[in-house]
Amino acid sequence: MIDEDLLRNCKTLYGGEPLQRSLIYERGKCFIECALNATGTLVNGVLDQAKILNVIVTATQNDPPVMQLFQGSTLQCIQSVTSIVPEQHATTGCNKLGVDFVGCVNIRNFLNCPPHIWSNSAQCNSLKQYLQQCPHPF
Repeated sequence: MIDEDLLRNCKTLYGGEPLQRSLIYERGKCFIECALNATGTLVNGVLDQAKILNVIVTATQNDPPVMQLFQGSTLQCIQSVTSIVPEQHATTGCNKLGVDFVGCVNIRNFLNCPPHIWSNSAQCNSLKQYLQQCPHPF
């Protein structure tokens, strides 16, 4: 849903090369924060709900069930991630708000995928079953 040109700088800064396991989460936080900042959906560490919903409408206007799912997931996840006590910010590193929000939305969208786009494969069904049995932090 995000234009590749907007992500190019973020990919250069925070992705591309193989990462050691200890760096994956930190780099992921920074990449997502960079991407949300680039789209204007995260401003000064705050998720811009109206802007996020506008991005969703623009990207999914030809598929109302997907639009409705993404909007619902977004509203639920914004409420969930912003109700968590904020992390103590170190002098370096990136805020986890963006990666928590995107992770929440991705899980909710996957678990509630509309039938017309669901891939009824063994891999997708297995992952869905696994996720349904896991506790969700959001």
